[in-house]
Amino acid sequence: MDVKTCEYANNAEAFVLLHTVPVFYEKYEDQVDSFGEKAMTEIKKQYAVFDAKVLSKIPRGLLKDKKKAS
Repeated sequence: MDVKTCEYANNAEAFVLLHTVPVFYEKYEDQVDSFGEKAMTEIKKQYAVFDAKVLSKIPRGLLKDKKKAS
């Protein structure tokens, strides 16, 4: 596939998504919202674990005042 064909395919996919996703959401709004809430809860749990096991162990340098001397 050449570049122009890839660009056309991407544009066609974007067009289809932009016209079907709103209809899909309107039809299945309750199920989509429920799934979204469950996914967000799970993401928050996973982030808390990642923060506790990884991020909190990364040493941080001293914060310096960035004020300019006048």
